[in-house]
Amino acid sequence: MVGQHPLVTRLIKGAFHQRPPQPRYAETWDVAKVTAHINSMGENVTLSINDLTLKTVALLAFTRPSRSVDLAKLSRVHCKYSPEGVTFAPIALTKQSRQGKPLTDFFFARFPENKSLCPVEAVQAYTDKTKKQVCRRDPANVFSSTNQTSKCDTKFYNNTPIVVNLFKY
Repeated sequence: MVGQHPLVTRLIKGAFHQRPPQPRYAETWDVAKVTAHINSMGENVTLSINDLTLKTVALLAFTRPSRSVDLAKLSRVHCKYSPEGVTFAPIALTKQSRQGKPLTDFFFARFPENKSLCPVEAVQAYTDKTKKQVCRRDPANVFSSTNQTSKCDTKFYNNTPIVVNLFKY
């Protein structure tokens, strides 16, 4: 086989030593600082839509390790609240989807010990506040609201910039 040939293996080893793998992320953030900032933001009902979006996305990202595009695909229509939390049924395949493997629901548990850090409270407040500002292009999407000029706000398609902005604190 070609991969077992001594010249090929020497070439691969040389390339590895020439350009060793680098860490994927250059910096990390302190969860304690972010949660302290979220705690200091105040009640959900008093927050602006932008601040409530940042808070909601961050809390959802904390409580379920997932890709930002998975958060962007959460659907208002396929959302079910329970005393334990909120469940979103998947509306599209995720990057981790495999043939023969059933799609699993996205579940976010309540955090009754601290309502300002509860992702379910944040989702409820966010969907209530943006109910009248739903984007006509994608009305079912949780994070597809309209901005002041009534155009669809595309920055919500990939939540990574939103999360990064919040984590700067």
